[in-house]
Amino acid sequence: MTSLAALTNSASAEHYTSPLIVERARKVLGEIDLDPASSLEANRVVRAKMIFTREDDGRVLKWGGEDAAPSRVFINPPSSPRTNAVEYARTGDVRAWWVKAMGELQARRVRAFVFIVFRIDALTSMAAGSLERGLPLPLSGMTCWPHKRVPYWKPGAQLQFDGTPSQDVQESPTHATCILLHTRGLRPPNDTYFDRFAAAFRDIGTLTVPWVQ
Repeated sequence: MTSLAALTNSASAEHYTSPLIVERARKVLGEIDLDPASSLEANRVVRAKMIFTREDDGRVLKWGGEDAAPSRVFINPPSSPRTNAVEYARTGDVRAWWVKAMGELQARRVRAFVFIVFRIDALTSMAAGSLERGLPLPLSGMTCWPHKRVPYWKPGAQLQFDGTPSQDVQESPTHATCILLHTRGLRPPNDTYFDRFAAAFRDIGTLTVPWVQ
């Protein structure tokens, strides 16, 4: 576990989340206690209280302490190029990150999380991971399907006066993205996180909520 003050350099992920999404996620969660797949550079925008870097490997660490309040988590899993099997399993396996996030939620170390699915075709693999572990499916929470492709920014961006990365290092992916919200225990219409999610994201995409009997 790495505190922000202890970090002296950053291990770059392939894509960093746009402030367009981060600010909405912060409104949903109230504060971001943890970003478990981050770097010092990425956290200039996310501003999580605590981050895990590539060296920490957030997939093997607990995302909250048993004696502390459960964490509110923002996660945009890395999707590094598959240079070799070991490296891919360490950094780019979105399925493993999903299973970890849902496992931490069920272990009551996480109160709520916003999960960025950089490519929606990853939902199939994520769902398979859920079925293998007996965990809720990715779309069993609340989902935003953006109307337009969401821009991401690359390592090396200079932040402008408004806090956003400079345009020359932003790019729009060639694939669709979705944003997931999962919380512990409650489901719509009884969970205020879902109300906040709807208010924060309805202007950028279509919202879907699982049917609840």
